[in-house]
Amino acid sequence: MPAFSSEGGALRLPSVPHAPDPKYQPVEKGKPLCVEILHLAFGNVKDWWGKSEILVSSWAKTGGTAKPGARLLNVMRKGIQAFDHIADFGAQDYGHRLVFYSPSYTGAELRFSLEFLEIDKLKPGDIAKLGAALSKLGALPIFAPQLPFLALAPQALELATNLYNLFNRNDTVLLEHLDLAFDEPDSNVLCSGRFVLVGGSHVPDSFVAKYRLAADNRLVDAAGNPAEKAGMTDPYVVVRINAVEKNEYRDFQLDAAAQETLDAVLNHGLTKDIAEMISGNVKAARQFDTVKEVLALKRALDQTTDAAQRAALRKDIEDRLKLLDESQAQTLRDALALKAGS
Repeated sequence: MPAFSSEGGALRLPSVPHAPDPKYQPVEKGKPLCVEILHLAFGNVKDWWGKSEILVSSWAKTGGTAKPGARLLNVMRKGIQAFDHIADFGAQDYGHRLVFYSPSYTGAELRFSLEFLEIDKLKPGDIAKLGAALSKLGALPIFAPQLPFLALAPQALELATNLYNLFNRNDTVLLEHLDLAFDEPDSNVLCSGRFVLVGGSHVPDSFVAKYRLAADNRLVDAAGNPAEKAGMTDPYVVVRINAVEKNEYRDFQLDAAAQETLDAVLNHGLTKDIAEMISGNVKAARQFDTVKEVLALKRALDQTTDAAQRAALRKDIEDRLKLLDESQAQTLRDALALKAGS
């Protein structure tokens, strides 16, 4: 179950340093960090009827915490056949590319997982309700525990339980993980560009010699033939990492924190009002954590006269302020006599 980075289409082990690609912004502390799905290839997915219902989901987190990240629903599609691909998500069905986003990357290790789950064991009526609900939820990413509160009304609690149980069945088509570290030795390298996570068992050296990543984000052999025509039957997913700002994703980390709290009480019959209150409280707590970090950095700034250390501390403060709303950040600058960008 290997993972690879792509450099000019050639596949590399993710531990190999990646040359800069002019199409992408390089990863740096204090800059935004965005991870998105580019391409889904389902491999030889086939149930007894020849087609499958597939739910694609992801988890992501930074730092050393042992707690799992909140599950984010990315795609649901019916009628998936063997060796189908999804590159264009379209507007008819629910689909979202986002895996992770931070408006100001702190330098912590990034860890994410992607899963393709066959959901054929869910009743056809429930699949239809879930698909219809997802298609009406708009462009924002949806976390699994949000579904009963946002979309399914009278059937919410029953379907939430079914969905929770479904996630714990052994119907997984692909479940792959990738940990990436910034500027750390002996680790997979966090850098901008494309990465491929491949299901099944493959010898990495043989795989990179046989396949490359084409411009359309499909794996192909040396002659340009699709990987499935060259004998590969396993699913894979291609993700893009880029240091670009996307305002529509700004609250991703705050929403993920709220979902961790909702996950813990998923089966306790939460009402929508309670769910919203929990989400709001967690967001407020995360923002307050950022304020406390800024205060600690400001104390350190006041206690040093070393020019290089002061410059580094000022940058760290501004990086943290990017995590707040601009009005909140400006209030804090004013209170601490900080100058923006200084």
